[in-house]
Amino acid sequence: MKEVGLSTDISNRSRDRPALSSCRDPTVLVDAGQELLARDGWHVELTGKSADGGIDIFALNRVGSVRHSMLVQAKRYASHRKVGVSVVREVLYLVERHRVNSGLIATTSHFTEVASRERELHNWRLGLRDKEAILEWLNSHAKKSSSS
Repeated sequence: MKEVGLSTDISNRSRDRPALSSCRDPTVLVDAGQELLARDGWHVELTGKSADGGIDIFALNRVGSVRHSMLVQAKRYASHRKVGVSVVREVLYLVERHRVNSGLIATTSHFTEVASRERELHNWRLGLRDKEAILEWLNSHAKKSSSS
C-alpha cells in the first residue's frame, strides 16, 4: 500500500458537481474519498489497483487510546446503475476477513433498497455514502476551507 498526501483542491471538486459521476477517470472517487477522510483526521492508505481485493482505501484513526480501522470500497457507477446487496455483503465479508472495525461503500450513484436494508442489519459495521452524501461531505469541507 502506498500512502498518499493531500493533493486535491477540494473546493473545486465541490463546485464541479457533475465531475464526480461523469468523469471517466476511475480514480476521481477514490481520490476524493482519500482526501475527505484525511481531512477528517484519518491516516489513509490507498491499495494497489491489481491486488486490492475490492478494497480501495484502508483508513486508521485514533481517539485517545482507542484505534479504529476502516476499509473503503469506491463504486463509480452511472447514475442509473444502483449498488446492490451483493456489494454490501462483499464489503461486510472483507471487514471480517481483514479484522477491521468497519467498512464504507462510496458511490457516484445510489443504493438499492435491499442494499440499504442489509446495511441497517449491520449498523455500526458499515456505512453507505451515495452521490448526494459525498457531495454534502465535499461541501462541508469546502465551507470549512473558505471560512479559515
